[in-house]
Amino acid sequence: MDQCVAEYRKKGIASALLHLLSAWFVENKSLRICVDVDPDNSSAQQFYRNHGAENLNRHWLVWNDIREVMNK
Repeated sequence: MDQCVAEYRKKGIASALLHLLSAWFVENKSLRICVDVDPDNSSAQQFYRNHGAENLNRHWLVWNDIREVMNK
């Protein structure tokens, strides 16, 4: 992994961006949101699950109500 990228991991940046994005979805009355994640990317899969997403199938995770992210 590139050192530049590694130094920014585990700082809460992705969580903050996901919170901002979820607020945008709520503002635009889009509550059921899916995200396509490489099944081999266990870090990304876990990140989204930690923020309330559930498996839809092998590639997709879903929030039935994206407001869940704002409560985490």
